[in-house]
Amino acid sequence: MAVHGNASCLTSNVIVKIKGPKCENLHYCEERNDYNINKKQTVSREMYLKAIYYLSQDEGSARSVDIAEFLGVSKPSVSVAMKRLSGDTLIEKDLHNRILLTPEGRQYAIKIIKKYNILLFFLVDVLEVDLTLAKIDADKLEHIVSDETISRIEDCCKLHKKSYKRTNDKYGGKKNEPDWK
Repeated sequence: MAVHGNASCLTSNVIVKIKGPKCENLHYCEERNDYNINKKQTVSREMYLKAIYYLSQDEGSARSVDIAEFLGVSKPSVSVAMKRLSGDTLIEKDLHNRILLTPEGRQYAIKIIKKYNILLFFLVDVLEVDLTLAKIDADKLEHIVSDETISRIEDCCKLHKKSYKRTNDKYGGKKNEPDWK
C-alpha cells in the first residue's frame, strides 16, 4: 500500500490538505526511520503499559495478578513482559513487588492513550463510524499509526470540532467528545 503526497480530510464542509512524505512500504518508511523495532513486541509493550497506567490510577501501582486479569493473559506472560519493560526502564517494582511506571513509562502510556482518543474521535465524529466498531479499530490503529499521522489527524479533528461547535451552538445542541489533550 502506498501513501502519496497529499490527502484530504473532509470535515463539515471544510477541506484540510494533509501533506506528507511518500512511503511505499506500510511497515517501514526509510524517510522517517519509522518502525525500527519489532511491531509485535511494540503492541505487547503498549498494551501492558496502558494496563499498568489504568490499574495504577487509584493506588499509584499495579499488581501482576491484576494486569493478567485486565489483559486476559497468564501470570507467567505478565512476568516475562515485566522483565522486558523493566529492562527498558519503563517500569520498576516497589518493596511490595507492586509495579510502578517510571516517568518515561508513564509518558509512553499517556502517548498511546492520547493516540487512541484522537483516533476514536476521528472515527466516530469525523467519519461517523459506529462507536463499537470505532473502539475496536482505534485499539488496533493506535499501535501502527505514526506520530506524524496522529498529529495530522489531530489537526483534522480540531478543525472538525471548531466547525461542529459553530454549527451545533447555532442550533443549541451539545455533543460529548473524547478528550485527547
